[in-house]
Amino acid sequence: MARMKSGAFVAFAALALIFGASALFDATYGMGGKAEVPEQAPAQKVKSQDSQMKTATVKIKGMYCAGCAVSIRKELEKLGATGELNYANEKAVIHYNPAKASLVDIQAAINKIGYTCELPQDS
Repeated sequence: MARMKSGAFVAFAALALIFGASALFDATYGMGGKAEVPEQAPAQKVKSQDSQMKTATVKIKGMYCAGCAVSIRKELEKLGATGELNYANEKAVIHYNPAKASLVDIQAAINKIGYTCELPQDS
């Protein structure tokens, strides 16, 4: 009987270690449902572009995890755009400079990598 209690304790300890490590990983790397936005450029650069920047909220079907959000963020960066990506509700707030890339260009880049980007009705 003492042997069974010891085995149960080991199993419990292993599960606690696994779930604890998982929670630590999620907290450390921001896997809590909303991908983190990278830090912005120094204020001097941002100020010169603020007047040109536009913002749009889009739906991105197929964005289910942080890895998806990273792939989309890389595509946005290629076009000089940034985004606040939320894979839990498949939405993104995209900040872009129309002089560098239009919203249609951004949609095409996201669709090209396997997602379906739906633009707002007023664009």
